[in-house]
Amino acid sequence: GLARQCGEFHAALGCLAVPVRAPGDQRLVAGLALTGPADRVAAPNTELVALLREHGAELAPLLA
Repeated sequence: GLARQCGEFHAALGCLAVPVRAPGDQRLVAGLALTGPADRVAAPNTELVALLREHGAELAPLLA
């Protein structure tokens, strides 16, 4: 339920991504990604992951 990359495209940047799933059948309909400083993305950051998941859940009905 979480993808992370750090420094692959630019040494100082990283990305986090979470799936966006349809409310009914949970099929994958999109992904929501965040790009930021590699040091904030590399370390486990439960606050950022929770924020991404929250917004992904809000987007799901609009995209399904």
